[in-house]
Amino acid sequence: MRGKKTDYQFSGRLFYRLYFALVVSIVVIGSGLEYMASGEDEAERLGSLMKQQKPLFETLEQLLSVHSVEEWNSVLESLTDSVDSQFILLSLQDFSADQDTMDVLQAGDMLPLYDREDDLTVYRRINNTEQVIGVLVPAWVDTFAERNWMTFVFYGLMALTVLLLMLPFSRQLLKLKAAATALGAGDLSSRIELPANTTLSPIVEAFNAMADRIERLLLAQKDLTNSVSHELRTPLARLKFGFEEIRDATEDNRIKKGVDAMQEDVRELENLVDELLKYAEISQLQELKQEALPLGTLAERLSESTEPTQGIRVEVIYADGLSAADRLWCNGHHLHRALSNVLRNGMRYAHSVCEIRIRKPQENIIITINDDGPGLDTQHAQRIFEPFYRVKSAEGHQGYGLGLAIAFNIASKHGGSLRLCQGELPGACFRFELPNKPSNKMMF
Repeated sequence: MRGKKTDYQFSGRLFYRLYFALVVSIVVIGSGLEYMASGEDEAERLGSLMKQQKPLFETLEQLLSVHSVEEWNSVLESLTDSVDSQFILLSLQDFSADQDTMDVLQAGDMLPLYDREDDLTVYRRINNTEQVIGVLVPAWVDTFAERNWMTFVFYGLMALTVLLLMLPFSRQLLKLKAAATALGAGDLSSRIELPANTTLSPIVEAFNAMADRIERLLLAQKDLTNSVSHELRTPLARLKFGFEEIRDATEDNRIKKGVDAMQEDVRELENLVDELLKYAEISQLQELKQEALPLGTLAERLSESTEPTQGIRVEVIYADGLSAADRLWCNGHHLHRALSNVLRNGMRYAHSVCEIRIRKPQENIIITINDDGPGLDTQHAQRIFEPFYRVKSAEGHQGYGLGLAIAFNIASKHGGSLRLCQGELPGACFRFELPNKPSNKMMF
């Protein structure tokens, strides 16, 4: 449930980010075009207005020409009372703050200006005098303000259209992510089923083809591992019996020494075969039966099964209020195998101590195995859990490269993880993180 919730949250964030980016892009581009279009419309309207006002200014010039400049104010006041227009008489020097405005008026052209209330007044110099008449244009309505509601409706419809177009695409992406996550978690049968005419159809076909190939390769690898491991058991058993007969039949110490060396080689091959079979068994597990195992029992089994190494002591530390009586939901047999693999690996490299620390900072149980040996270079961190990957050391300790791979798979089958981390001791530190919740079956 938690994984599904995380996937949904991730998909939701991706969808909303993409949706927000598209809507903002549409609004920005549309607003820019709207601004350019409204600017062109207003320029056309102002040009038309100038043509309409020109006869009025010519009539005013003729009317005022028969009066002295001192009488112009009273003449304009009487005109304002008799006609549905408002006239303003100003001096040319009132516009001296802006040279461009002065140039327009001195040239005798009409000048439209907006005041603080966005009312439009048209000014013109009269009869080459120092006087300027302003005519307040009645009922001048800003076209952009007129179309504001239409703009909001347009962008609202666009946002709704984008939402309806993106919802199916978002669902397809969520299916693709879910299938990829399941495949990465080990479900080799994970495939995507979408109609052939969908937008993601080419990607879906490529993903399914990739999944088919991966499934065939992994199954072939498992079959090969099983076959080789089982086929080797019979000849190895024959070699063991043959070496025993040779050793019993001779008194020559030189021959006995050679037989002993060959028997040791056979034992190493048997151990390798056992590791191969164990790795194949863990890889093919589809479910794990779990039990509530006391942590103390797990630690005791671990100590009993680990061969003692001279001078190396194993310390078990409980932290975060845990004790040996606390329980961990796990498959005791397989988890014990994983922990013992890591512990034996640490004891081979440790100088004096291996520390097992068990803690529970939140919901999960964390078990770290840390030694005081030379440690591991960070370059090995990405590959150390791969099968048959071995780290060369100056001490000459080398296994088969399967112990950590088996431990990693067991941790994954429990729904947990295994990784390298920084420990309190100077050597390598391996960190198991395991969910502690009851579950009779865990499917992968």
